Amino acid sequence: MLALGAGCASAQPPFAPMAIDLRVTHRVLANVENAETSPQSLHVQLLAVREPLAGPSLDASAAVITAARGAAFRGAGPLPATSVWLVGAAAHAAAGRLAAPDVARVVAAGVAIAGRDLLAVVATTATDLPTLRAQQGADGAIWLRVGRGDGDEPEVDVHVRDALASGDMAVLFVPAVTAGCAGHAFVLTIAPAGADAIAAARASDQLAAGDDWPRRWRIAFASVGLHNRRPPLLEIARTLGAMRARDLILIADEALLIEVSERLARELTPADADAPWPFERALWRAVLPRLERDELPDALYAACLRHLGAMADDTGALRSALDGSADAVAFVRAVREDNVGALTDRDAAWRTRGLDWLRRQGVAVPGYDPLADDAARRAALRAFLDAEAAAPAGR
Repeated sequence: MLALGAGCASAQPPFAPMAIDLRVTHRVLANVENAETSPQSLHVQLLAVREPLAGPSLDASAAVITAARGAAFRGAGPLPATSVWLVGAAAHAAAGRLAAPDVARVVAAGVAIAGRDLLAVVATTATDLPTLRAQQGADGAIWLRVGRGDGDEPEVDVHVRDALASGDMAVLFVPAVTAGCAGHAFVLTIAPAGADAIAAARASDQLAAGDDWPRRWRIAFASVGLHNRRPPLLEIARTLGAMRARDLILIADEALLIEVSERLARELTPADADAPWPFERALWRAVLPRLERDELPDALYAACLRHLGAMADDTGALRSALDGSADAVAFVRAVREDNVGALTDRDAAWRTRGLDWLRRQGVAVPGYDPLADDAARRAALRAFLDAEAAAPAGR
């Protein structure tokens, strides 16, 4: 039977929980319809517990464990292995026992509002405690993610498989790493949200986001999930005229969209909001690590070949071009030079990619055949380079 773990027979240590602040923030998500559901309130009590809770581990209750970068270690979330997740009758029983003052003590409490288009983020000032993220599903139930850090995307995130409907209760126990108590329990209760509370939650996102960034950028930074991230990033690319970036975002998977959003927030300032090149450069830098490891899906790799030609397989040259280009014009010039250089490569595949890219840019290399013998290729390329050198500057 699920219950509080038994204490040892010796005298109990002093029960002196540390003070902890609970912070509740909200993110209005882009292009997520509220359907017919009404946002729900998530009542959170954080209790310091004298003795550990027993029950199923959080990792065993995960639908999936995800990582913002790379692959998550299967079956292992970001919390200690002895973290416990209780729902239903087990949660009610545990909450009843925790109500006794000699068993647990409330150290913080708060109310979050979760909707279809409203992400609730519950964080604390304790470094050993997780951040909870709650969002409403299409059926009106609340889905939780448990991870580290209070940003939009923690490094490792446990997506809990138990959806919580109005009236449901859940308890998450996390063992303590410091003295003073055995751990902390989040007691979560779902209830209908009032209209005033919903309006205040939506308004708080606008206040927290600040006015430095244009709204479309704020939406991109705040959005969570594949279908929420893509539209605002596409809108930014469209308004900036960054068509190469738009092409990549159209087919990007969730891992790339996460990395793009994080890089934009990390590398750019509001002064860059109207500049196409910083946006495109951040996108290519997000692609680069997976391109180096040959981990891109086929469609994304094909898009890289279309826009970079032979440089898609020369990641050192791509990195140098990104670092050394002051604008998109300089970047395209560097890509062009790399593809012209590929025409001299020993590998016919590289020569073909270089020639294909040049043709797509409207650049003809008369008489050049990537499968011809060395002498014929050299003669055609020499004639092309001589003509390039003799052309008027800025042609």
